[in-house]
Amino acid sequence: MITEGNISDIRIAKDKLNIKPDSIYCFDRAYTDLELWSNIDFSKSYFVTKLKNNLKYTVLGQHLEAMKDGILSDEKIKNMKRI
Repeated sequence: MITEGNISDIRIAKDKLNIKPDSIYCFDRAYTDLELWSNIDFSKSYFVTKLKNNLKYTVLGQHLEAMKDGILSDEKIKNMKRI
């Protein structure tokens, strides 16, 4: 989608993204949007991102199988909040 330069990418994603169950969505750290991520989770889908330092969360578990491939962290988390 092509838009004017003054329109935020995340706003377009929130308005136009058709979230499909059992899908994985990948976001850059710049696209931190807790409401969008909550909608993805509610839709039985997943998202992957690098978190900003100003987010607080609870770790539910570590996906250990990913660690052998050079990945530094692959955690399932909940209760994200800005601090």
